[in-house]
Order: sequence, then C-alpha cells, then structure tokens
Amino acid sequence: PLNMKLAKIALIAVLTTMASWTFGQSLNDAGSAFNEGIALSKEDNSKGAIQAYLNCIEICDQLGEEGKELKGKAYGQVVSIYTNLGLEAYKAKEPNAAIVYLKDALKYSEASNDKAGADKAKKYIGYAYTYQANVKLKEEKYDGAIEDFNTALEYYPKNIKTYYGLGLAYLKTDNGPKMKEAMDKVIAMGPEDDKTVVKAKSAAGKYYLAKATTSLEKLKYDESIELLNNSLTYMPDYADSYYYLTLAYNNTKAFDKAVAIGEQGLGIAGEDNFNLHFEIGRAFEGLGEAKIACDHYKSVTGGPNVEAAKYQAETVLNCK
Repeated sequence: PLNMKLAKIALIAVLTTMASWTFGQSLNDAGSAFNEGIALSKEDNSKGAIQAYLNCIEICDQLGEEGKELKGKAYGQVVSIYTNLGLEAYKAKEPNAAIVYLKDALKYSEASNDKAGADKAKKYIGYAYTYQANVKLKEEKYDGAIEDFNTALEYYPKNIKTYYGLGLAYLKTDNGPKMKEAMDKVIAMGPEDDKTVVKAKSAAGKYYLAKATTSLEKLKYDESIELLNNSLTYMPDYADSYYYLTLAYNNTKAFDKAVAIGEQGLGIAGEDNFNLHFEIGRAFEGLGEAKIACDHYKSVTGGPNVEAAKYQAETVLNCK
C-alpha cells in the first residue's frame, strides 16, 4: 500500500538525517561548541557554558583520536567552572551547595584522568564537610557532626582541624577512646606550636582530668590514677594533676610513687604549693621517713591543709 511505502520513506529519511548528524560532526563543530562555552562563561552563564563544553566533549568522542586534544581542554573548562562555583559557595558559607558543585568537579576530573583537579576537588569537599560538621557541633548535633567529620576525612585526610573537630564531638559524647584517637592524630600530624595542636592537647588533658576528679570523689583511686596519668601525657605542666595523682597514690599506699610524682609536681608548680607539700609529707610518713615528712608538713603555711599538717607534725610525729 501507498501509505506503508510513504512511512518507510519517511523513516529512512529520519534515520539518514540522524546518521548524518551523528557521523557528520566535524572538528569545526566541536570547536564551535567549545567557543560557545567560552562566550557563555564570559557572560557568567555557568550552566550554559558547562552544557556547551559537554556538547563539545560528546562530538569529540565521535571523532576519536582527532578530537582527543580538544576534548581534554573541554573537560578542563568543565572542571574549572564547577571548582570555582564550589569555592564561591564555600566562601559564602554554603557548604551544601559547595559539596554538590565540587562533587561534579571531582566526577569530571576523574573522567578525564585529571589528578590535580581531582585532588583539589577532594580537598575542598573535605573542607566543606568539615565546615558543615562544625556548625552541627555548635548546635550540639553530635552524631551528625561525627558523620560529617568522618566523611570529610574520606575525601581529605590531611586536615588536622577535621580530626580536632571529630575529637571534640567524641569528647562531647563521652567516647574517650575515639576522642583520644582523633586528638592523637592532630598531635602527630601538626607542629608542636600549631594552635590546633595546642588546643587538642588541652581538650584531651582537661577531659581526663575532669574524669579523674569525679573518680577521686567516688574514692575510685586506681581508676583516677590511670586517668590522671593520661591527663599528664597531654598537659605535663598542669600542677593540679600532680597534686591529685600524689593524693591518689597515697590513698593506695603507693608511697614511693607519691613521692616521685609529688616532687616532680613541685618542680612544675613551685616550692610554695602547699597542697603538694602536704601530700608529699603524707608519702614520706607512710615510708617511715619522719624527719623528711616533718619538713614538708612545716612547709604547709597556707591553703586548706594548714591545720591537718600542723596536727601531723606536732601531735603525730612530734616534729622538732
């Protein structure tokens, strides 16, 4: 029938047109698409520019080796636009938008084997997730913060501020082992005088000190000794830790250790630390060294232990 013949002719015409479009694209067509991308970029039409460059890449794919060089340049432009959009969003404190743009930059970097572009995208994706996590940390959304910090590290594990934030989140959720792991990473990665390293040491040290004082109040001396030793690894110049540790050793009758840590504490805190003198006096008394104990008790001329020191010196030990 005539209708079927006409339909077949029409179909052949369409297929021929498609074939000529598909296989008839030239390097000039790819170049035109590339130039359109440049023009749209100058007009700040990022979305249109990206589409033009992607059209260029599609044509270059059909051209094979002939389109290889231009294809690489088009990929470079797409990566550059997405990266710039991501950085602008990051600087504008819009981490969600930054992550979306930068993940596109990463996708096209990887598609074109652009290692430098991929590394840059990963770095700033990590920064964006870290920023987002810190916002959640301030809002006390600790589980969400932990998730975002860990995601940030998957993309960029070289940012010590990410580990520090993660450590704080674990601290807030009282996960001591995970907090220690994160803070130790900060300390291992950064220079000693780095502000983030200093803050990490302080946070970890104060965490263990706070836990130790609670244990002391509950008379859990062995537990407090472990916690105080942990605290001192992070804050070796903190005088109160030496006092509490000397007290804990005395209460477990580990008098040798009490003397050693107490005298070390005096070197840190100074000879006028009355609390330490009292505890060192107790330690020497426990060791049967009455004369040395007397000297330390007599050095307690202030603070809450004055009367107790006077009683031990005058009534118990008959110090001369």
